[in-house]
Amino acid sequence: YTRAIEYYTLSLKYNEEIGNKSGIGTSLHNIGHVYEDQSNFKKALEYYQRSLKIREKVDEPARIAESEVNLGSVYLELKEYDRSMRSLQRSLKLFTEMGVRGGEAAALGSMGMVYTEKKEYDKAIDYYSRSMQIQRELGDKIGMAISLVSIGRVYLAQEQYEKAIFFIKQGLAISREVGDASGIKQASESLSTAYKKTGKFREALEMHELYLVMWDSINSEESKKELVHQEFKYEYEKKVTADSVRATEEKKVVAAQFKQEQTQRYALYAGLALMIVFGGFIFNRYKVTQRQKNIIEEQKLIVEVKQKEILDSIHYARRIQRSLLPSESYIDKSIKRLFKKHS
Repeated sequence: YTRAIEYYTLSLKYNEEIGNKSGIGTSLHNIGHVYEDQSNFKKALEYYQRSLKIREKVDEPARIAESEVNLGSVYLELKEYDRSMRSLQRSLKLFTEMGVRGGEAAALGSMGMVYTEKKEYDKAIDYYSRSMQIQRELGDKIGMAISLVSIGRVYLAQEQYEKAIFFIKQGLAISREVGDASGIKQASESLSTAYKKTGKFREALEMHELYLVMWDSINSEESKKELVHQEFKYEYEKKVTADSVRATEEKKVVAAQFKQEQTQRYALYAGLALMIVFGGFIFNRYKVTQRQKNIIEEQKLIVEVKQKEILDSIHYARRIQRSLLPSESYIDKSIKRLFKKHS
């Protein structure tokens, strides 16, 4: 059991790592089941309740119903009959709504057990019978055998030994037919008690011997299961290790890619910065050149204006000179007059 809990705990951790809430609920439920098999009902209750809370958050009606059935069984062992019945009634309601007939049969059978413990035998037989009817419809022979033996045990508790033997023998026959060692063990144990009560000691001894054989067989089967569990654990741990190595390698690759991308980003930023600086330099030179060009243009314009003003002044002076000086024809005429006077 310790190793089974270790195995399911590893499964729980793995599901928590990958965020699989449904798997977390199942792992918690399985751990609770191991504690229930150990009769550690307080621990079983703790894990079943944790599993139920997860399953309610994930909204898994079938698994919620499963959790309630198991909680009902644990509450029954703790003799908290009212809580047990509430859990079982909720599971029955959910199974009925979903049309899960096997679940209905399980819930009804567990409710029969509650009434048996409360010594409400008529109700117990009624619920076992309803459970067996569904099992018969489903062809669930192991379930039918359990229900028959359960009804027989109710009659055994009431000291109605012949009725008890009648039902338990039917259950034993079915368990033998399907090879259910656990069912044979339970039926042979109850029959041995019933035969003793009726003075049939030879039959009681035969059933007791059969019980011991089944007990040994089941323990041997449990040893095989433990070996299988160890193999599963080894494979699981190997898978987890491989996944861990792969995850580490993937992280390294991602880190390298991130570093490369970061370097590329830095190079890009540096390139952009250089481009901005160079662009600023070019723009500044352009502005200086434009300013110098504008100055030259302004100076050129000033020179042209000055030249025009000078030329205009010259032209104006010429016009004045021309207006003040006598014309050439006037001078010619004056010279001719002078020559005439002296001649």
